[in-house]
Amino acid sequence: MALLSYPVIAQTVGPDLVVVRVTETSRMLRFSIARGQQQPEEVEVKLGKEVKAAPSYHTVLAKYYAQGYVVQAVIPGLNSSTNWTESTLLLGKPAPRP
Repeated sequence: MALLSYPVIAQTVGPDLVVVRVTETSRMLRFSIARGQQQPEEVEVKLGKEVKAAPSYHTVLAKYYAQGYVVQAVIPGLNSSTNWTESTLLLGKPAPRP
């Protein structure tokens, strides 16, 4: 009888993942950001004539892209008839190539 064995990969820390929950209305964006053991972060941006949604997404997400994160998944959330939406972005670092 032979025993088959596979290499064991030890994982000492959780995955390097950032979860960004976005609530968007016609007047504001709210980003609720969770990153591992770090303190959760809340970013609220008031929208108007001078402040638009797309540049606000760019400002919030650019710091994570600069750290090597990329969007891994988008989880669609709620859409309300009262003009607000929620969605979740999952950002992770690509696995290194061997």
